[in-house]
Amino acid sequence: MESNESSSLTPDVARSALDGVAQARQRMTGRLIAPAWYHPATGLSVAGAFASAGLPREFIPFGVIFGIGLIPTALSLIVRRVSGVAFDRYIATPTARRLLSIYVALLGVLAAATIVLRWGMDLRLAPIACAVVAFLLTLATGLAADKALTRSAQS
Repeated sequence: MESNESSSLTPDVARSALDGVAQARQRMTGRLIAPAWYHPATGLSVAGAFASAGLPREFIPFGVIFGIGLIPTALSLIVRRVSGVAFDRYIATPTARRLLSIYVALLGVLAAATIVLRWGMDLRLAPIACAVVAFLLTLATGLAADKALTRSAQS
């Protein structure tokens, strides 16, 4: 059996290779986390959709279309371009998927509450209060999804 001395793996070479892998994983994990502006911007967008319920009825669809559809999509595309990593952070891990499910359900309840409070009870400031809750919910969900993604990437 032939032995090739140049390809033998010494403990120092192995340690160096493992350190290189750990450093690469750390750099990649840093790129997976959304920039600091992303979650607040997404939260403001979603909050705008809820706040639009306080506008005249003909303007509400624009708030919803832009606040829940177009602006969050554009923000996600910008983050993908800035980070160089393309993935959906809200379905990337099982924890993030659970968070997304809970988030969507809570947004549905909040939307129903906004409608009942604004038009059923004629509380004109209800959409603003619900917008604040939507902002906080979006921010918390996004940060929790990033944390779950970081834990998953580091394990």
